[in-house]
This record gives sequence, C-alpha cells and structure tokens, in this order.
Amino acid sequence: MDISWLGCGRCCGGGREDSLADPNLQAQYVNDEPVLQPELEEAPVAEAAQVIQDGWQKGSSFQEIVEKKDKTSVKRTESKPKKEKDREKIAQERMAAAKAKLEQEQADAEALRLRHLGDLGKPGAVLQVLLDTTWEDTPEDESKQIRDHVGGGETKFAIQARGAMYIVDWSDPKCPTQTNARSGKARQLRVYLPYG
Repeated sequence: MDISWLGCGRCCGGGREDSLADPNLQAQYVNDEPVLQPELEEAPVAEAAQVIQDGWQKGSSFQEIVEKKDKTSVKRTESKPKKEKDREKIAQERMAAAKAKLEQEQADAEALRLRHLGDLGKPGAVLQVLLDTTWEDTPEDESKQIRDHVGGGETKFAIQARGAMYIVDWSDPKCPTQTNARSGKARQLRVYLPYG
C-alpha cells in the first residue's frame, strides 16, 4: 500500500492527519486540497491507520511504519490458506462420513433383502413351478420379477409372464403359489437348491 501521500503530520507538511479521521476513506491532495476516495485495498484502512498512528506515537521512521504495515498484511494473507485448508478438511470429513453412512445403508438394505428372500437369495437357487406332475424351472424373467417382489418384502403380488398375469402368494415361503388371474388355476412354487 502506497501511503507516501499521507505525510507524518510533524515534519512533512503537518495538518494532513485529517485523512485518518474516517478510516474508510483515504485522502489524496491536489493543490493542497484533500480529495477523498474510498479505500481500494484488501486490508481495511482502519487497520492501516492504526499501524501508522502507533508508529508516529513511538517515533518510528516512515520506512519502519510501512514495513510493519506490510508484515500485518502478510499475516492476514497467510491465515487465509489455513482457513481454506480447514474448510477443505471439514468438507472431506463430511464427505467420508456421508459415504460411510450410504455404504452402511446399502449393506443394511441388502441384508434385509436377503432375509426376505430366504432360500431364494442363496447362490444357485432355482425357482420352479409344479406343472401337472413334474417340477419345471421358471423362465428367467418370471424368476427375476418374483425375486424383486419377495426381496422388497412383498408377500402377495402380480407378475406378467408368458402373456398372462399371475398372482403370486409368498405369505408361506415353504409353500408359495402362483395363480393365473384369468383361469384361476393355482400352481405350487418351490425353491430348488441343487447343492443343498
């Protein structure tokens, strides 16, 4: 900050201390008349004025006052990155906490889904339907619809398969059924575990 226009008030023309009366304004002199302008620097003028007044009271030289003012500005600019680092650290901690919470919620949801599915959620499990006297594997799309509903906690729901609508009743997982909505014919379902 160039404050050479201020003068010291004692030996440099005296009487120009009026520029310090309002710390938000600085005075520039044109033909010995003050021209007031708002401060344009980052550091508040009040702080600069205080440094200058303190220096005058201690009898410091003009150069010492300017150096002290510059050191004060450096301290302020050095503290900014630390604050920004602290904000970044806090933001990173919040992101990590949110990520951990999301992962825990997903793990809890998957555990609940597997609990609802029971044997149907085990690796290699095959859903079968009893056709007359033999058990047949259900088509993959039908099996997926049933897994999605049962995994979501539903016990009675409708699915669309092979061009027809079926009502699946999974209220008793040991004896689930599927009923054709149009004909009313009910068929038994089971979960087949080839390795169990």
